Amino acid sequence: MSDTNMARPADIVSPIAHQCLPDNITPQDARDAGRFGHDKPTPENTIVLLVDHQIGLMAGARDVTSLAELKSNVVGLARVAKALNIPVLITSSNAQWQNGDTLPDIKALFPDTPIYRRTGIINAYEDPTFRQAFEDVVSRTDVGMSSLPG
Repeated sequence: MSDTNMARPADIVSPIAHQCLPDNITPQDARDAGRFGHDKPTPENTIVLLVDHQIGLMAGARDVTSLAELKSNVVGLARVAKALNIPVLITSSNAQWQNGDTLPDIKALFPDTPIYRRTGIINAYEDPTFRQAFEDVVSRTDVGMSSLPG
């Protein structure tokens, strides 16, 4: 191989052609070349789902550095979504019982955004009301999702 064709560790190698990808390739060019082409997430094609960020669930979260860091990360994501005018769907599970209410910081950031409250349905997508709200914005092709770790 000549120096110009050698794959360097920093190059992104296509699993299809085993060749370095061009620096600037459009999604359509990628599809035309037989590769999976996708558009980068933008505020215009993205939605953010905030799932089960509740006071009671946060207290039981494991495998995180600290609850303060977890909360900071979640609220940070929510702030970015708000700053970029990205649509946000918020859902909670069994808020009336042990899971508690949605984090006050999130509620304060989105005072006019409904919170889809699920009772007894763990998977948010299985809840018909939340699912309908999600499908109403199905024109969004990229989904940013934040959910509590188990």
